Amino acid sequence: WFDKILTGEKTEEWREIKPYWQKRFFGGHIHLKGKIYHPADVIIRFSNGYHKGRRTLDVECKDLVIKDSYGEWNTEPGKQYYVLLLGRFIKFGRM
Repeated sequence: WFDKILTGEKTEEWREIKPYWQKRFFGGHIHLKGKIYHPADVIIRFSNGYHKGRRTLDVECKDLVIKDSYGEWNTEPGKQYYVLLLGRFIKFGRM
């Protein structure tokens, strides 16, 4: 998925509606470490694996919406998901 985001093929990041994400994505805002952010004020860091020296990509978040799945991007058809709409790349590097 990392390479698909990097090439621009994947422009959305899907998260299942579960308590973990509900706590963080409540009311269309993103809750992190006790603070509330509008999605457009958030930069998302993706990493390729867990090893030291892994590739990272920082991407702006344009919005947070709820969508019905049609089975794309490893989702279950007919189920609703939180979807982070990805914007421009901010930084590409290594950890």
